Amino acid sequence: MGHLGALLFLLGGLGALANICGHNHQGHPRTSYYQYSLGILALCVHQKRVHDSVVGKLLYAVEHKPHLLQDHVSVDTMAMTGMAFSCLELSNLNPKQRNRINLALKRVQEKILKAQTPEGYFGNVYSTPLALQLLMGSLRPSVELGTACLKAKAALQASLQHKTFQNPLMISQLLPVLNQKSYVDLISPDCQAPRALLEPALETPPQAKVPKFIDVLLKVSGISPSYRHSVSVPAGSSLEDILKNAQEHGRFRFRTQASLSGPFLTSVLGRKAGEREFWQVLRDPDTPLQQGIADYRPKDGETIELRLVGW
Repeated sequence: MGHLGALLFLLGGLGALANICGHNHQGHPRTSYYQYSLGILALCVHQKRVHDSVVGKLLYAVEHKPHLLQDHVSVDTMAMTGMAFSCLELSNLNPKQRNRINLALKRVQEKILKAQTPEGYFGNVYSTPLALQLLMGSLRPSVELGTACLKAKAALQASLQHKTFQNPLMISQLLPVLNQKSYVDLISPDCQAPRALLEPALETPPQAKVPKFIDVLLKVSGISPSYRHSVSVPAGSSLEDILKNAQEHGRFRFRTQASLSGPFLTSVLGRKAGEREFWQVLRDPDTPLQQGIADYRPKDGETIELRLVGW
């Protein structure tokens, strides 16, 4: 499953454990519960015990912070949290909290199952690989869970035919699932297991095409003054390309910050997102994008809105 790549990904979460504010469960992580869970999981697969108070903060969040378990739950966050709990359960590194870990893991799994869409995805196509990593390794198999996983796998197979997964981070979460593995399996990796060999794609001779342009309406809301401008770019341009074009030919300004998932917006028209704010990207009329600005490619006539929202 690419053990080295998975280990490097998990190591990326270690710094999050030092970035939680407050005492006695007060305050919020300065990173996110996703990164916090990733840090615990990374230490656990290396069989490094973290203090009960560190695990306790994550348990408390699942038990007492309702926004983590509302209907619009982040499946990615819950799946990463569940894998951290699964690893702790298997390793028994925090025996005094075993009962709480078991109950929290059960609650997380139930919530993810309820988030399955009619198409079979858990949340959306990009959060499904992490959810499957958690559910496939469940120590509490059931008919309902098995049926849900089969439906999700079928949906993922269909998405692969449409080349849905292009982002390296998303691919790194999908590859373990295709090999019936999860990050938790890194506790005792089988480095001698056979690996599928990828055959090089046959190159097709380039065909001369007349460049085609598309028009995309770019809107900015949530700040004053608002912004509304039509941008003309070559077909196939990413949303990031469109933002750069708008910046080069008008008063539009934006800044991004690099992340494992690609660049994400930190500032638009000079307005930086605050501590509990973020720039949400939507496709008109009110559909949040599932992809990042470097991966999403708008179609001709689409309206893209950048909206400053709080959380």
